[in-house]
Amino acid sequence: MSATEIFIARQPIVGLDGSLFAYELLFRSGPENVFRHPDPERASVEGLETGVLGFGLDPLTGGRPAFINFSRSALLERLYEALPPGRLVVEVLEHVALDAEVLAACRAAQAAGYRLALDDVTPERDLGPILPFLAFVKADFLASDAAGRRAIAGRVAGTGVALLAEKVETAADAAEAAALGYRYLQGYHFARPELLRGADFSPSTLGYLRFLGEVLRPAMDFERLEAVIKAEPSISVKLLRYLNSAGFGWRYDVTSIRQAIRLLGERPIRKWASLFTVLTLAEDRPQPLVMLGLVRAGWLERVAARTGLASELDGFLAGLLSVVDAIVGRPIADVLAALEVPAPVAAALRTGAPPLGPLLAASHALEAGDWEALAERAAHAGVPDTLMRTAYAEAVAWAEETLR
Repeated sequence: MSATEIFIARQPIVGLDGSLFAYELLFRSGPENVFRHPDPERASVEGLETGVLGFGLDPLTGGRPAFINFSRSALLERLYEALPPGRLVVEVLEHVALDAEVLAACRAAQAAGYRLALDDVTPERDLGPILPFLAFVKADFLASDAAGRRAIAGRVAGTGVALLAEKVETAADAAEAAALGYRYLQGYHFARPELLRGADFSPSTLGYLRFLGEVLRPAMDFERLEAVIKAEPSISVKLLRYLNSAGFGWRYDVTSIRQAIRLLGERPIRKWASLFTVLTLAEDRPQPLVMLGLVRAGWLERVAARTGLASELDGFLAGLLSVVDAIVGRPIADVLAALEVPAPVAAALRTGAPPLGPLLAASHALEAGDWEALAERAAHAGVPDTLMRTAYAEAVAWAEETLR
């Protein structure tokens, strides 16, 4: 790992309805030197220059706004001018002193059309000098109690500045933020799906899980699969529409489920069915949750293909099913009981067992931008962390395209 290499992570920022609003981009050097830069201010500048500009904004955010941390040096050097105003939110770090020079820089950025946010705000932080230049105030929910969160909301009320609750860890945090007037939410509650316990599977959910379970049977029975598909009309319609799309170039229209299954083939239909089922079940879930499952699926598929640790399909399934408990609102054990999942996938999801379990653990480090943990977990999995990061960038691009 090069001492000058910069890595990018991103964390979703969502609206109160769970829709994806923006990403916060996080850049750090590798674990060997991340805390050893002789000048932390220059580290921030170099990270912005070589990180975000090196990757390009579109692959990182898919056209959504990017919240990017700015140190004092990055702000005074007007590095934000390298990125378009409509795509960037200049996030002033919490340790930046709000002196006359910094406030003048904030005024200049606002005048140039950039939106500004103040990071990690706690009740003790003086907002007065900078508030006129802000579009967002990011309240640190972990560092504030209920009274402090309410106090921050009161100080911002009526100013036109949007409140963003960060470090939202639970559904209760999200509900509290909404009740206090916060407009946007960010935190592990969204980036790392928590287990949601709810009612038993609905009949519709059972139909889709039955379909997926039939597809994942080690010995696929085409007649049984045809019967399950016909029992859920939406599956029939979407499967036929998919196979009759221009991309396949069949000489004749596909008109029956049996014909569709045999034309598609065993391995492609396993992958398509798992993707289709999860996306369909997640139609009313927050988009970042769906994106997380897609990225993990694409990432694990690529890592498996390049290392031979597991089959590509098993990697894809493990990533996709790692969020299915949050999607259907049931423990993963209940979901797996309804499916005949390949043994390596089930073991990874239940206990984190190798070969796929350690890879899933490494994906959590990637999502959090914790490069030190990534290096440790990559070593445990026996996979170079450089390969993991390359595959992750490809998986993000694939997931964005799939959602579109």
